Amino acid sequence: MTNPNLTPQALTTTKLYTPRASNYDSSWHPLQASAILSSSPPLAGDHVLDLCTGTGLIALACAKAVGPHGSVTAVDATKAMLEVAREKEEEETNGKTDDDKEGKNKKEKNKDQRIRVNWLWGDVTQLDDLLNPSPLQTIPTPKFTLITCISALPLLDNPLSAIRHWSTHLAPHGRMILDAVTERSQLPGLLFEAIATELHIPIPYKRAWIKDASSLEDMVRSAGMVVEKSFVARGFGSAGVWTKEEGGRLFDQWTVEGKAVGEGFRVGDGRVREVGRGLFVERWRGLAGEDGMVRDEEGFYVVVGRKEGGEGEVKNVDE
Repeated sequence: MTNPNLTPQALTTTKLYTPRASNYDSSWHPLQASAILSSSPPLAGDHVLDLCTGTGLIALACAKAVGPHGSVTAVDATKAMLEVAREKEEEETNGKTDDDKEGKNKKEKNKDQRIRVNWLWGDVTQLDDLLNPSPLQTIPTPKFTLITCISALPLLDNPLSAIRHWSTHLAPHGRMILDAVTERSQLPGLLFEAIATELHIPIPYKRAWIKDASSLEDMVRSAGMVVEKSFVARGFGSAGVWTKEEGGRLFDQWTVEGKAVGEGFRVGDGRVREVGRGLFVERWRGLAGEDGMVRDEEGFYVVVGRKEGGEGEVKNVDE
């Protein structure tokens, strides 16, 4: 069943992440989420809104920290990811079975330590309708003291517009934690995007706007926040190393039947795919060093913004 309120961009994202839901936590993402959240951790009493929550890595950690006077709301467009998040919450809270002694002990230990997450299936760019489903209910005064969005900004058609939208739901003096992959990280995806754009093929992510740390910092400022902290997070094992001859294999891996990210290359009679593959192989070789190897520079720009008193001033920047 499809959520009728999902935008085309969000529907495309669900194609990418539905197949990944069951093994998402087996990647480097848990380490990344933990490290980024520890840079500006949730406080007791915080009201947290975790956007693009995925399997709940951030949301579940916050639920342990905010205490009985706090709250955690988590939003994602991919139903399969939310199902994994809910299963994790049940297991962490209650143990695997009611008959399991260890599970009962875990339930007793955790009952006063965590709160339940409010899981919402929907589009993070349409929060007004999602958070206020009744047509008779007016948009409330911003109440969230912490908003997070990790490993997701490149999936949005217009990250700046989204951040501005999210800031309207942030309380005065509240924090927003955002990240974006650095411009030399995850090189196969970066090259794939460049070639798809050149050939006018739609692709479900956009990283070209990321030039350096200031790219994300400027967006935060334009949404009426001050940059409280900005740094590069590393050390999660997400970097790759390849030979210069692996370009063809990588392109084939991304455009194989059933892979949503390469869908646009599979239309027609195959000529577009052939051209794209040739460009990828050629440019991939150009990325290699003198030893013939292509190396990622692992890193994620992390920015913590804080909303000043009042609603904050939204500044005009070049979108």
